Amino acid sequence: MLFFTKMLDACKLGIKDVAIINHNTNPVTIAELNEELNPRIVLLFGLEPTAIKLPFNSPSFKIQEYNNCFYLYVPGLDELSKDTEEGKLLKSKLWVCLRKLFEI
Repeated sequence: MLFFTKMLDACKLGIKDVAIINHNTNPVTIAELNEELNPRIVLLFGLEPTAIKLPFNSPSFKIQEYNNCFYLYVPGLDELSKDTEEGKLLKSKLWVCLRKLFEI
């Protein structure tokens, strides 16, 4: 959670600006997300787009636009928060994408 809140701070967002859904405990589809939240940006941490019934898959760190929303699939938070060279590289890739998505 610490990594996630730091990420929000860097994007000039707070917890009130986001909806966090644990797909493992509360599986949802994109149709349900659109109906309930009407998101403009969806970050998928360790969850491929097809898992929420999106009609596409995309590689990690590739921003995908679909149906007036931007989607970004990245490795899980456990991988991103590792204090290793690999973890630092993943965080760097994520930061590049977040700067594009949130125009920072």
